[in-house]
This record gives sequence, structure tokens and C-alpha cells, in this order.
Amino acid sequence: IRTDENSSHLRLKNLQGRYVAHSNRNDVSATAGVLIRGSDNLLMNCDLGYSSSSVVNVQGSDHRIINNYIHHGGYIGLWRGAVVLSGRRILFSHNTVKHAGRDLVNTHGLMESLVQYNDVSEAGWLTKDLGMFYGHNTDFANTVFRYNLVHDNHAEHCSMGIYFDHLSNNAIVHHNVVWNVGMDPIRINNPSYGCLVFNNTCFNSGKIGTFDHSKRDDMLDSRFFNNIFNERIDLPEHVT
Repeated sequence: IRTDENSSHLRLKNLQGRYVAHSNRNDVSATAGVLIRGSDNLLMNCDLGYSSSSVVNVQGSDHRIINNYIHHGGYIGLWRGAVVLSGRRILFSHNTVKHAGRDLVNTHGLMESLVQYNDVSEAGWLTKDLGMFYGHNTDFANTVFRYNLVHDNHAEHCSMGIYFDHLSNNAIVHHNVVWNVGMDPIRINNPSYGCLVFNNTCFNSGKIGTFDHSKRDDMLDSRFFNNIFNERIDLPEHVT
């Protein structure tokens, strides 16, 4: 399914798709099984699976992705999640996303959006450094990640749950449950500004830390509070 920047008010419901895309190129147009662009489009109650890169790729504004089963993406391990979310005012809610060679939900370029009540699991089958939710170099503009279940990352090395890499700013992460990840259940690498992490429950996972090649440890206005972690917290002193 291909849409363009002029597509709007489409309603895609109750679809079933298998082997929706295959390519060895890291190219959105070549590798997205379902490519949703434009504005105010709906993908709901669909069962979509098996893509060498992303199964569903969302760009544009005001889309709703609700109650879908999205699975077996990224089976050649590229830098693209089984789901890719970018754009403004996207609602990604009540979806189940399972099985990916790398990350499951890539949020690079997502702003002013809501990601909630999703069950995200079984990532990292082919690669060693990833988060099941993963974003970087993005001002999330107060995008909220809440009430998600994030579990079972199989990566052998850097196995993380909710992971915002360098230059991820203004993300709000609360009331998520994260378990069975080898390293940080919630990881924010610095520099990173204005991120809030609170009321999350994490178990059977590693410590909470941060990293920057230049060792700036700059997380201005970021806050971690009222979370349950089962390992130590190792963050800059100015992060409360």
C-alpha cells in the first residue's frame, strides 16, 4: 500500500498482509510494506507481517494507527524498525508489535504525538545494539510514551527497552512496564534536554545509564522520578 503527501482521510481496516515488502536497499519507498503519508489517515484492526525492513511506515500528520498486529519486520537487520513513526500528532495506540531483526518501533522525527497501550516484544534477533522503541536526533516536542508493555529483547550486547539516542529532546515517558532486557530498560543518551521519565516499572533488566562520546554528560532539564528499577542508576549529578 503506497500513499503520497496528498493522501488524506483514507480508512484502512481489517486487512491481512503477508510478505508485504522485500528489498536489500535502505530506502523507504522500496522497503515499506504499508507506507502512510499525507494527513488524517487511519490504519485499524489489521494483521500485517513479514518485511525485510519496515512493515508499516508512517509520515505526515494526524494519522491514527490503532489495534493492529504488526510482526516479523526488519529481517535483514537494517536501521529501520518493524514500525517507523515520524511526523506530527500521530496516535499509535493499542497495537501489538512483535519480532524484528533490529528495533521494533523507530520514532526518529516523531513530534507532538501519543504512543500508548502497545505491547512491543521479541526484538534484536539479528543485531546487538538496539532498543525496542528507538529514536535519535529528534525534538519530540512533548511526545508522550505511556502505558506500553515493552519486553523480551534478544540482542546479545546492548539490549535495551525504550531507547532515545543522542540529541533526543522533550520526550515524556511514564507508566510503562519494561522487562527482560539485558541492559537499560529506559536509556537516554546525552546530550539530551527536557526529557521526563516517571512512574515506570522495570524488572529483570540492567542499570540505568547514559553515554556520550565526548563525555559531556549534558542532560539539562531531564528528570527521572518515582520509577521502580531493579538495578543501580548511573546518571549525571544534575539529573534528579
